[in-house]
Amino acid sequence: MPLITYCDIKGGFSGTGNIDANPLFVDGTAGDFHLQDGSPCIDSGTTAGAPDTDIEGIARPQGAGVDMGAYERANTDSDGDGIPDSVEGTGDPDNDGLPNYLDPDSDNDGVPDATEWALGSDPYDVLNPTELAVATRGGLCAIAVMLIGVSVFLKRKACG
Repeated sequence: MPLITYCDIKGGFSGTGNIDANPLFVDGTAGDFHLQDGSPCIDSGTTAGAPDTDIEGIARPQGAGVDMGAYERANTDSDGDGIPDSVEGTGDPDNDGLPNYLDPDSDNDGVPDATEWALGSDPYDVLNPTELAVATRGGLCAIAVMLIGVSVFLKRKACG
């Protein structure tokens, strides 16, 4: 029987450091085996016998330990919006040809992903408007609502 250690194996396999868990790939069905935030494979590998860099040349380790698999999870932010590529993923909800990790406005609503993320809105949802609180007076909030980058209007609602 081969000696297999520090691997994530569906169905399990006896060996030091082996786990049986969803690895949380960015998009495994499309062949993107980078690890998402929260993956049990992050920092769960071993330096014993591991190369100094991953398959893309990223130095290992990037965190508290080596990641399991071919890709070391690096906290990169290709579009500079403050949201790690591993969180944004490779989806393209606005069908502009740019994957989320390269698109500064992934839902094309006119509000940068960084702003939506900071305000707790979903920067990848093309169907729902982005609400940004702009003023508070007498218990009411004036809300600027942006709908898919074309309309801006104010509405009032109770704050809180």
